[in-house]
Amino acid sequence: MAGAVHEFERRKPEDDPADWFAYFDDAELAAELGHCDRDLGRAVDASVYASQGISANGEYVRSDFFVTMVLADAYLGQGEVEQACVAALTALRIGEQLKSARCSA
Repeated sequence: MAGAVHEFERRKPEDDPADWFAYFDDAELAAELGHCDRDLGRAVDASVYASQGISANGEYVRSDFFVTMVLADAYLGQGEVEQACVAALTALRIGEQLKSARCSA
């Protein structure tokens, strides 16, 4: 994870390979780190990164849905049930905007 952060910080966005990679910004990296920390059982770190991974402008609804679910899971892992429920409800509201089999299951 540290290596990914290092490489991301030294990149030159104008040299990115194509438009398909343009979406990968600070928020997307934080979301990915949140997923990793959640999977590693690091609930506190996961909640920090997941919070940073929610896009400020709501442009990436699908990513926001998934990272907000990670946030809910991270809060639950910390025993913060109320915050977990608030985050899960927020994710469900975001998910209502999506047409995705993974989100409707």
